[in-house]
Amino acid sequence: WRDAIPAQARLFSCIVTSAGSNEVMLFDARGRLTASFRALPPPKRRGSGHTGGGASAWRGHDWPTCLALGPRGELFVSQYRVRGLLQFARSPDGYAYRRTVAAGPRFVSPEGVVHAHGSLYLVSVDRGVISRLSPAGRVLAESLPFEHDGRFYVYWGMTRGPDGHLYLAAHESEGGSVPP
Repeated sequence: WRDAIPAQARLFSCIVTSAGSNEVMLFDARGRLTASFRALPPPKRRGSGHTGGGASAWRGHDWPTCLALGPRGELFVSQYRVRGLLQFARSPDGYAYRRTVAAGPRFVSPEGVVHAHGSLYLVSVDRGVISRLSPAGRVLAESLPFEHDGRFYVYWGMTRGPDGHLYLAAHESEGGSVPP
């Protein structure tokens, strides 16, 4: 435990996402809620160069899907609303939105994020790929969709095991084909 989690992150025993309320909740070692915040980043201001019209113009669902802690205690949250990956920095109240690491159609339907081996790994359900990203959000590599006997496998989540390997949750699609 002490080797795997940075000292500043040890104050919490559990960090949970809530799809229903679009929140990330932090609990202490006794199970008490110590902080919560909305996972959706603040809307862009007019004139900021964003052409989508702010948060109300974003498409997709509005919920966080998975969490990963970075090496300095930063929190990465995959989130359907922005179709990508958000980064939150430690703050006195828990965490505060810092930036969107990766967003757009390449990262549609993110369902798993892991920080391992100096990179971020992000699962895309709709595309059936795993993207390996630099900490800055640049795509370093992508897997190919996995297909066997004409069946497409849908990736749902990912974790890093105690052996350092990445483990993926997947199931066979129900008649779908490999995405474009």
